[in-house]
Amino acid sequence: MAQTTLLYVNGRQNPHERMAELTTAISANYKIVVLGNSLPIWVSSLACEIVECDLHDTSAVITIVNKLHLNYDFKGIVCWSETDVPLRNLLCKSLGLPGMAQEDVRCCRDKVSMKQRLHQQSNLLPKWKCVSSLESAQNAALEIGFPLILKPASGSGSKGIFKINKMEHLIDACSELNKITRPEFDAVFERFGSEWIIEEYIDGPEFSVDGYVHRGNIYITGITDYESDAENFIEHRHIFPSALPSHQQQDICKNAREIIGLLNIQASNFHLEGKYNNQGFKFIECAARPAGGYISTHLLQYATQNQHLKNYLRVCQDLSPLPNPAITEYIGVKYLFAHKSGVYRGCANFEYILNNPLIKHIYLHFQPGHKILLPPNNYNDFRLGVIIATHKNYDIVAQTLEKAASEIRFHIE
Repeated sequence: MAQTTLLYVNGRQNPHERMAELTTAISANYKIVVLGNSLPIWVSSLACEIVECDLHDTSAVITIVNKLHLNYDFKGIVCWSETDVPLRNLLCKSLGLPGMAQEDVRCCRDKVSMKQRLHQQSNLLPKWKCVSSLESAQNAALEIGFPLILKPASGSGSKGIFKINKMEHLIDACSELNKITRPEFDAVFERFGSEWIIEEYIDGPEFSVDGYVHRGNIYITGITDYESDAENFIEHRHIFPSALPSHQQQDICKNAREIIGLLNIQASNFHLEGKYNNQGFKFIECAARPAGGYISTHLLQYATQNQHLKNYLRVCQDLSPLPNPAITEYIGVKYLFAHKSGVYRGCANFEYILNNPLIKHIYLHFQPGHKILLPPNNYNDFRLGVIIATHKNYDIVAQTLEKAASEIRFHIE
């Protein structure tokens, strides 16, 4: 029996996440062709073919993929990053493979369209306005009231999110967003970069809900707890599964299903983010792709004994997902950040990490000599690595991660 071949559109830029994406297919006995702007040479050892091309030239990419399809007879197309979601679904349409309509893709990429689609569930959303200038932002701020959040209509990875406590802060934040929301700053702003959102600030614990959709049926893998910086909302720790009370988790899952249904996500993973406080569930945003930040590739994969991403590959082929095994351990990731701008020269104090059996991985992202800028000047270069730990007790996972992060020392000149 011939092996099924899948087309991977790009992949996570982080090599440790990309490796997990690729080995998921190999372990499930799929062949893969990988398409990308520029691909690491080691990818060719896992793929049956790699094709480098300009992914921004949509018509050329469609022509290339149609020719590849004649040789490989792709059964599904897979993407991993926010910027590749529109292209993945255009290619699905071109080849007649399971995917999403472009208007539904837009609702998962453009947060203005997303919120407009969810108007009938406005009680689940913070009060919000779409703005595109300082003047419109000031008018919206007066209507909504402080504190509030200013953020781009497109974006991911907490890029360009500002908490505003008074009008003077809004002026500075709008100036920064004008610099940030440009494709030359980050490709994620190539579409919808001129639109911003102002919304009321919501307190309470933050979380994500991950799963997949097959023929309108929504399957939830679980809820991940977030810890983020209180001012710029950069995520610094995730633990799966959530420790929220069971009645809150049930409410979160119920509302997540309603939102996923209204967004009409199909043949894909979803990654939904929200908060929960004394007003209940509040929706932040949702993506039609697997979670990044090691959530899908390491936390959910470990907890489900590698079934989570295998199910993503299944729904991309219009195959129903298989049941996930019972979750028996907690697993968490702690991000390691640079404390200042400069040049990274190396790190030390690994003794605690190397001698702790609860720590499964430590990944370092850069070689010595890497130049570091801090947000809002750069959101990619200051996360220097991660630590991943597991245990049957949630609090022990959290304590282990925090202790390990406090021990390591980065040398920055």
